[in-house]
Amino acid sequence: MKTKIQTIKCLRCGHEWVPRKIEIRYCPKCKSAYFDKEPEQREGRKNSEKNKWGL
Repeated sequence: MKTKIQTIKCLRCGHEWVPRKIEIRYCPKCKSAYFDKEPEQREGRKNSEKNKWGL
């Protein structure tokens, strides 16, 4: 009988590992606690903010 080993993949850095415990708290490579959430894409500065500071 073959057993299936569950691997976890960090969505932030792409690291894959086999967890030692049932409860996973963070990625062992990048130490992110949000390993199971995609990183948010931030928008750049708005045009009004650029002009306000003269940039």
